[in-house]
Amino acid sequence: MIHTPDGPVYSRFVEDTIYRLPDVQTVMAYAVRTNEGEPSQLVVAVKPREDALDLARFAGWVAEKFEAHERPAFLRILDAVPLSYGYRPQKRALRDEGLSG
Repeated sequence: MIHTPDGPVYSRFVEDTIYRLPDVQTVMAYAVRTNEGEPSQLVVAVKPREDALDLARFAGWVAEKFEAHERPAFLRILDAVPLSYGYRPQKRALRDEGLSG
């Protein structure tokens, strides 16, 4: 669970919902703090299929499927997904990069 300024958000729900978009290959939802001592912001990192993500379609999907407090504050488009030795996506690597990645 991510504690955002507007309320709690379940990252698994966000990921499962965004996975339904046909042009999304991989999605990871995680928290990043923009300032120390403030609540976290929801970030969604997406690896598109075939390097194409229709941003207008994505924004429409997010607006339709999520309540206002569940919508990501930031979107990262990934060329590659950091993987663990077991080939699982590593949110920690993205989280550690913060918003500079």
